[in-house]
Amino acid sequence: MLQEVARAHDTSSDLRTRFAGQDVYFWYDHHGAGYTTGAGAIALLAGMPIAILGYPLAYGVVVAVAILAGWRYGRSKGWYKCATCGEILHAPVPSACPGCGGTFRARIRSPMDRLAVEEGQE
Repeated sequence: MLQEVARAHDTSSDLRTRFAGQDVYFWYDHHGAGYTTGAGAIALLAGMPIAILGYPLAYGVVVAVAILAGWRYGRSKGWYKCATCGEILHAPVPSACPGCGGTFRARIRSPMDRLAVEEGQE
């Protein structure tokens, strides 16, 4: 085990093959939060005339719908990334990472989940 770790962190080896033969994971990186913030800010400003005219419920509905639409649109605009090296993967996801050479084992929700999965194996 220690030899594999030492080989993986050897700076003289080729970076594209440093995790060759080891299990790595991939995850879906999206822009949901960014689009939500932008859509919410625009709706808050653009809907001001509705609030000024005395329709606070309509104003709230406009803002809520814009936030939900921004979240949904942002979730659809993303890509898969290797959780180990951060390499962006093009669809369909390959069986091995082009950035670090590791073999993809499974999809995880976030890069932090990689540590929990690896600790659970040992």
